[in-house]
Formats: sequence, structure tokens, C-alpha cells
Amino acid sequence: MNLNIFGGDEDLVFPWTRFWTPADQPIQLEGNIWGNDPEGFLADPNDGFLGKHHNAHLVKTDALLECNPGCRILWGDPAMGKTRALRMEQDKNERPNLLSVEFRDIANLDRFEQRTVRSSQWEEWRNGNHTLTLVVDGIDEGLIKIDGFIGDLVGLLKDEPVSRLHLVLACRSLEWPATDTSRLLDLWQFDSGSTARQLHGVFELCPLRKRDVETAAEITLTSADRSTAVNPFLAEVRKNRLVALASRPLTLKMLLMEFAHGGGKFPKSHRELYQRCAHFLCSEPNDGRRERLRNNPLPRIQLSEDKRRKIAGRIATLMLLCGRSAIQRQSIYHTDSTDLH
Repeated sequence: MNLNIFGGDEDLVFPWTRFWTPADQPIQLEGNIWGNDPEGFLADPNDGFLGKHHNAHLVKTDALLECNPGCRILWGDPAMGKTRALRMEQDKNERPNLLSVEFRDIANLDRFEQRTVRSSQWEEWRNGNHTLTLVVDGIDEGLIKIDGFIGDLVGLLKDEPVSRLHLVLACRSLEWPATDTSRLLDLWQFDSGSTARQLHGVFELCPLRKRDVETAAEITLTSADRSTAVNPFLAEVRKNRLVALASRPLTLKMLLMEFAHGGGKFPKSHRELYQRCAHFLCSEPNDGRRERLRNNPLPRIQLSEDKRRKIAGRIATLMLLCGRSAIQRQSIYHTDSTDLH
């Protein structure tokens, strides 16, 4: 069995349809109707009872990029696929009046202003009557480069005609400054019952569906009959209780590599496999980001891979000792009793 070699993070593209959930609403996983066990693929909103009835509130990427006034804040874990989902949708459909900015190309606030509010496209919009879509990807990197960036952004937009602005911000979930959310969203005013209001707020990228994992396996695991590679892979994933890892792009990639290099099997020891996962996850998955920020003095940026693994190990120990299954940074009044704070 061979594995098609993965190049950089952006080299291999899977034709997935990605779904987003309003950040304050739960999602339904396959076979998980009676509890909150995090093991499971996303129940497909387009197929089956669970998905159609319990995930009807999920939104596709194209809907979030439709040019309707309002602000969409898009969250997701590192390497969850935020950037790829946005790029694929923008490449698929040519959208008029679109201004797209990636913070990998922005060094400071002045450069951001040049690319946005001081650009000719912005000036044309400001003096016109059409709606402009501004997509800003890599907000987490912007927050590192520009301290208090969301506050600066609110200041830049407060005197602009935001009733004609469609703002899309993509950010790693844990990097977003929660205290600034309402300040930004409150710049827009909607009539009661407005359909645009339904897509105004914070959305989080959902895990993969089973069919997405099958697609990735078909593309990367090659044999005389592709099904002979896909079916054993899924069987091994379920046998080793690795669905939670397989439902996320970064760890799915790792599992596909381990499966191929192991001759169609995972390591016999869970300990060995999870140690490899820990090494994989504690490194920065985005090579470009790592290079751009390598001289940034912030301690959390300069943490070595070894120190990240030690911190992860301590958190895992606390979760085991306390009988917790998730980590929650929000108020204890808005979380589940199984969360670790």
C-alpha cells in the first residue's frame, strides 16, 4: 500500500463540504444521541435522521460568504481547515465587491489600513451604494502582530457605512478575545426578524463527516481496488477508538500516514500511537506561520515542542485525576459538569 506524499499544508486539497455551527449551539455526532461523548463523526446534515433533525442549524461555508450585511466571526482549532474552506469557496465562485486580506501579508496596523480602509476599492464602496465583502483570515496572527487589533478594527469601522458591509473574520478559537465580541457585533443594527441577523455572530468549524474521511482515504490510500484500502482504514479507526482523531483534518492526515506506513495497521500499543499524536499536535502545523513568527518575543509563541508536550501531559493528568472529558475557558456557569476549568 502506498501513500500519496503530503507536501506543504496547502498542497493536497480534499473536495470536502465543510459545515459551521453557531458557537452557542451544540452539534450532533453519529451514534451520540443520548450523551455528550466526543467520539464520533459529524452527523451529516444532508443525510440520515440524526443529521437532518439535529444538525439542521449548521451552515455551509458558501452561505457564510453570501454578500449580506453583518459580521461573521469564524472560529476553528489550528489546522481544522478554516483557511482552506474559505479559499475553496472564494475560488469556486467569483464574487464581485470582494476584498480579501490574509494576515500573513500584514506586518502592522498601518499596512492593514492601506489594504482595507485606505484602498481605492474601499473608497469606491464608501461613496457608493453597494455592499462590500471584507474577508480577513488569520486574525489570530494579527492579534500577535498588533496588540488590541479588534479594538482598533472597531475604531476603524465605527464611522463607516457598515449597514452595507459584510465582514468575515477567521481566527483560531482560543486566540479570539471574547471581551471584544459584542463591541464588534454591536456596530450592526438589524430590524427584528431580519434574515441577515441569523448569520450575524460567531460560528465554529465542525468536525468532518464520515463521507469526508472516506474521500480523504480514497485519495491518499491507493491500491488495485481503492475500497480495499478505505474500508480497512475505517475499520481500524473504529477498532482503535480513533474516530475523534479521524474527524479532524490534521490528525486524520497523521492517521492516514501511520496506517499506510504500518502496512494497513496502526501501532499495537495505544500508548505508542498517542505519543506520536502528541508529538504531531505539539508542533506548529503551519510552516509559514511558524517562520513568520519565529522572532516574536511572546513566551507562548516561543514555547518549544518539548515544553508544549510537558504542558499537555500535565493537563491530561489533571483531566484523568478529575474525571473530566473536555477543557473549558468560559465561565463555569455556562459549561458542562464534565469540563475542566
